[in-house]
Amino acid sequence: SYSTILLKGVTGSGKTEIYMDAIAEAISTGAQVLVLFPEINLSTTFVERLKQRFKSGFAEWHSSILKKEKRKTLIGVLDGSLKLVFGTRSAVFLPFNKLGLIVVDEEHDTSYKQEEGTRYHARDMAVLKGFYSNAAVLLVSATPSMETWVNTLQNKYRSEVLSERFGNATMPKVSLIDLGGRVHQQNHWLSKEIIEKISFCLSNKTQSLLFLNRRGYSPLLICEKCFQMLSCKNCDAKLAEHKLYNALLCHLCGTKYDIPKTCPSCHNQSSFIPVGPGIEKIEEETRRLFPSAKIEVLSSDHYQTPTDLKGCFQRIISGEVDIIIGTQVISKGHNFPLLSFVGIIDVDLALRGGDIRAAENTFQLLRQVIGRAGRFNTDGEAYIQTYFPKDPVMKAICSNNDEEFVMSQKNLREAAKVPPFGRMVALLISGVKHETAMSFAKYLVTQIFFLKDYGVEIFGPADARI
Repeated sequence: SYSTILLKGVTGSGKTEIYMDAIAEAISTGAQVLVLFPEINLSTTFVERLKQRFKSGFAEWHSSILKKEKRKTLIGVLDGSLKLVFGTRSAVFLPFNKLGLIVVDEEHDTSYKQEEGTRYHARDMAVLKGFYSNAAVLLVSATPSMETWVNTLQNKYRSEVLSERFGNATMPKVSLIDLGGRVHQQNHWLSKEIIEKISFCLSNKTQSLLFLNRRGYSPLLICEKCFQMLSCKNCDAKLAEHKLYNALLCHLCGTKYDIPKTCPSCHNQSSFIPVGPGIEKIEEETRRLFPSAKIEVLSSDHYQTPTDLKGCFQRIISGEVDIIIGTQVISKGHNFPLLSFVGIIDVDLALRGGDIRAAENTFQLLRQVIGRAGRFNTDGEAYIQTYFPKDPVMKAICSNNDEEFVMSQKNLREAAKVPPFGRMVALLISGVKHETAMSFAKYLVTQIFFLKDYGVEIFGPADARI
C-alpha cells in the first residue's frame, strides 16, 4: 500500500543493500519496481550489483538508451513482464500497471529538477505516482532535502535512520584550514597541510581525492587594461577558460568561443588575467608537485559517456590511480576502497549568492564528497580550505551535528516564509528590446497588484541576473 519512507543513513551505512532487499521482496510478490537516479553515471555500479543479484529481468531508461531499446522496455512495462526499471528523472513517467515500489536514490539531488520545457521535480512526481499507484515510495539519502526533512517532522513521511557505517568503518575526521591572513604564492592553490597529507598517502599506498566543483582552467578572464570580464554574447554569463579545448566556454548555455586577441570592451590588444582556479589548474599544480603520481581527472568535460566514466571508476577501484581530482561527478554513490583522504579546495563561493538553498546544497555536497573516504579498512580524513571557518556549514561538517544545522536552516526559512514554508513564483518577461520588456513588466505589476489583498508579496520588476 502507499507510504513514503525516508531512509536516511550516513555515507557507507549500507542504504543500497537495504533497498536491494526491498526490491527483491517487491518482485517476489509480482509487483513492478522503479528506481530513480539523479545522473546516468550513478547507474553504472548499480547495474553490476543487479547482475550479481537478479541475473536478468531489468532495464535502463535514460537519454543514452537507443529508441529500439526504449520501445522494448515500454512494451515490457505495459504488459507487466518487465519487473524492474531504473533510470533518470524521465523514467518517472513510464506507464507501469503493477507498480509496487519506487526508490528515489540521492533524493536531495538537484538533478531531479527539470528546468527546461515542462518543469517538474522527479522526487515529488515519484511520491505522487506512488500515491496514485498505491505503491510504497522509498526516499534514500545521507543528506535529505529540507522539503523531505520537514515532511518527516510533520509526519507526512516515515523516517528510518542508519547512524553508523557498515562493519568496522568509521566516519572521516574533518579539519578546517583557515586561509585568512596567509600569504599565498601566485598560481598556488593547495595548502601545505593538503600537500603533506597527499605525500603521506602516496607513501602509504592509499588514494587521495582533491575536490573542486569548478570545470575548466579558470572561471574568469579579465582584461589587463580595462579590467572588464569576458562575457557570453548569448546569455551574459561570465566565460570560463578551458585548456582542454583551448577555448572559452559558457557554462550556462554551452557556447564555445576562441580566446580573443583584442578586448571586446576597450578594443585594445591585450592579455587576459585568469582569476581563480578551475579543476584543470588544480591538475596542473598537482602534476608539478607530484610528478611520479598517477593522476585521474574527473569532470563532465573529461568523460562524456557512461562507458568512459565506468572505465575510470574501475581504474580507481583497482588501485591504478594515486590522486583523483574531481568535480561533483565524484561526490555521490561511489565506493572507493583505497581512498583515505579528501582535500576540499574551494567551496566558499558556493556559500554566497542569492540562492535560498546555497547553505543546504553546499552542506550536502561537502558531506557527500567527504563520505567517499574511509569506507572500508582505511581510516578516512578530510581537510577543507576556507576563508570562513566560522560559517554554520563549516561548523556542522566538522561537528557531525547534521540535525542542529538543518534545524537552524529550517527556522531561517520558516521566518522568511520561503520554501518549504511558502511558495515562490517567478514571472520571466523576455523581449528583443529591454525598454519594451521592462515597460510590459511594470504594466503587469499594476494588473496583478490586487493579489496583495490575498497575502501575496510582489517583488520587482527587476532585471534578470543573466
